[in-house]
Amino acid sequence: MSDNLEKIDLITKLDRFNIDSNIGIGITENKEYEKFNIVYSNIISDFYYNYINSIKASNNAEAIELLKKAENLINEQYNREFCVAVLPTDGYIFDKRDEVFDPNIYECVSNEVWQIYTDFEIVQNIVTNCNLKISLEKTTDMELFSNVMYDSYVTGNDDDPYGDLDLAYKEAYKNYKKSTDRIEHDFYIIKNENEVIGIIEDAYDEEIFGIYCLAIKSSYRNKGIGKEVIKQLLKKCKEMNKKVAFLQTEKGFYPEQIYNKLGFKEICTEYYYTKKKE
Repeated sequence: MSDNLEKIDLITKLDRFNIDSNIGIGITENKEYEKFNIVYSNIISDFYYNYINSIKASNNAEAIELLKKAENLINEQYNREFCVAVLPTDGYIFDKRDEVFDPNIYECVSNEVWQIYTDFEIVQNIVTNCNLKISLEKTTDMELFSNVMYDSYVTGNDDDPYGDLDLAYKEAYKNYKKSTDRIEHDFYIIKNENEVIGIIEDAYDEEIFGIYCLAIKSSYRNKGIGKEVIKQLLKKCKEMNKKVAFLQTEKGFYPEQIYNKLGFKEICTEYYYTKKKE
């Protein structure tokens, strides 16, 4: 198998893992149609949890036809606005995205970078420059978790990709219910000594270890805490003998560079397209 085919195979696994990991939190359903899927949330209304993906088109005419059919479904049946999430696994629609998504009609509203970590032999050598006593305390109190998450994310800062987080996210985590035995979740309160300063979540199956929802209170940022937290989870991942750690971040925002410094490698970018407002 070529390197490219191995990469596509891994992205396919990560995509399935990512969707399944979020069912019961943000995602309500991943509905598979003949030539596309619809990911839907009955709580969160933004495009990260409501989109069309896996469009199986082989030419531009077919792509336009499928987009129109999927748009009608997501508008009428799911009562959500049109959005398409595109990955390298989508073949034609990814390779020809600049043609399929005419900039006069569509706009790319997010470039979400997917990063992986596989070099577990050197996890212990990661330097975090954190001088605080940081610990992760596992919790099943989802109301506490959601409150700390919201308070940590909402900064109102334009440089923060999650600085104006919708209240629906708080509700989604508060009402979390496990939806599958295939994937396990752990939710953590981040503490400095005995003070609560943030949250983080992990999810894992037999092969993949996903890291989600890292949020540090604004007064504790730029102190190496995020790096220290990620390092602790990578050590857990190593101890569990998982093959790959996985996370996502917005292209161009500061977390992308932080994860690069820790040793994460970009495997792909997921592009989200919506229609321009008339």
